[in-house]
Amino acid sequence: MGVPYAVVLLLDADTDRQIRWMWWMLDERGVPSVGTTNSGGYRPHVTLSVFDDAEAAAVEAALEATMAQVRGMPLTLSSLGFFPTPRAAAHLGVVPTRWLLGLHQHVDTVIGPLVFRRWSHYRPTAWVPHCTLATGVHDLSEVAQVVSQHRLPVHGFVHSVAVVSFTVPTRDGSRGKVRGPLALRSPAVRPARRRPAAQHRKERRGLGL
Repeated sequence: MGVPYAVVLLLDADTDRQIRWMWWMLDERGVPSVGTTNSGGYRPHVTLSVFDDAEAAAVEAALEATMAQVRGMPLTLSSLGFFPTPRAAAHLGVVPTRWLLGLHQHVDTVIGPLVFRRWSHYRPTAWVPHCTLATGVHDLSEVAQVVSQHRLPVHGFVHSVAVVSFTVPTRDGSRGKVRGPLALRSPAVRPARRRPAAQHRKERRGLGL
């Protein structure tokens, strides 16, 4: 079996900072955030696709135009949510705007012939756009307390798209080093200018979004 990969949206510097503040507050309350349970360059992000193996360079080349055109496009993190698993995953839900859903469909279509075994819950018919705060949560109220101290929604925007490799958790819940999102592409998170709405519309048309 090869190395699992994901295609992710990295966030602008201010939004990245706000998410990291929530991670820190969760850690302070005894709820290990994903910033703690993952090692080695883990950053706040929104995942578009996950697959078991691929030639990463080929995926990046196929998405090159997309990577260039989505920078600066808006993202709104609007609500706290939990995935209903025995040990819940806490996340901030991302508003599924028309352009975001179109981008997701576009990425899924482009990478389809290049990757192996796409994870079903990241496919267009099942995808729930989100930014993860913590996994293995036992006390949901602790997470709610932290998020309630931060005014929602968070209005951010896309800094960049990255193809990342990662380590699947073992049965005991431990994780090895997360080789990304800095491993294959290393965009420093600097403030990116928000693009005018008219430019967004033009670029979305270029991608068919």
